Amino acid sequence: MDIGEVARRTGLTPATLRYYEKFGLIQSVGRSGLRRVFHNNVVVKLKLIILLKDNCFTLQEIKEMSDRDEVDRQFLLAKTKELNRRVEELTVVCDTLSHIVQCPEQDVFDCDSFQHLLNKKGVSEV
Repeated sequence: MDIGEVARRTGLTPATLRYYEKFGLIQSVGRSGLRRVFHNNVVVKLKLIILLKDNCFTLQEIKEMSDRDEVDRQFLLAKTKELNRRVEELTVVCDTLSHIVQCPEQDVFDCDSFQHLLNKKGVSEV
């Protein structure tokens, strides 16, 4: 599969794919004319890279994970805890925004329920 097809299937630009190859995240298997050619499984690998990169992983961390023969369970456990904390934070944000949208008060900052929600969610007072 050439670089253009990989780009189309993943939504990544050819420049990003070349960068990922240079960085060592993916490998081309040859060339067709001037275009890089990749194994068909590169799309699945890139989808995993995109998922991890979009969710708290650096490219260096992803590379280190893919370079290992063995899973670094401690690292993945720490990342799982970090992601769980992030999920909790985003849940607070979603609950807060939902309340603002539905709040019967003219000024949400005057709403006792809103203030209670923030206190309950662990948002410290100023």
